Amino acid sequence: IINAIGDLFNQEPDSLASTGYMLRIDIPKDERNTYDWHQDSAYYKQNTVGSHGCVALIPFVDINPRNGSLTILEGSQNEETLEHKFYKSESGDNASEKFTVPENILEKYRKVDLYANKGDVIIAQMNLIHKSGFNSSNKVRFTSGIRFHKTLVPDFLPGRVIYKPTDVLT
Repeated sequence: IINAIGDLFNQEPDSLASTGYMLRIDIPKDERNTYDWHQDSAYYKQNTVGSHGCVALIPFVDINPRNGSLTILEGSQNEETLEHKFYKSESGDNASEKFTVPENILEKYRKVDLYANKGDVIIAQMNLIHKSGFNSSNKVRFTSGIRFHKTLVPDFLPGRVIYKPTDVLT
């Protein structure tokens, strides 16, 4: 995977940075933990240019719309990194990194549900607008993901990224 990402970025694999290692465990009928429309570039700011980063997703089970596959907006990776806003939790005690995409952007693109087999690798540019699907099946969906970032470009931000929300909505 790292070699393939290096080839896509035209950069040596050992000069890539990786962040955001995840194992998503999506239980059936879970309405609380799905992500609405967003760009990964809103959450992972190691590069300020969305095309200088990508996410590699690997399903551990076959995925389809019934068990909550990813839904993408076809062609939306060509959008700039959108301005995003933080939202307060329902209790009002904390702010959450829950970013939303404006409706006028969503209307511009065709929605596509992704299908993938266990062990496939889906590589998506960081500005691709997408959302979690809803798992309406009776089985748990397991997916892994890793974000990769170009380091040999002027917009790479080395070190720890500190988020300073300027606008928190209720």
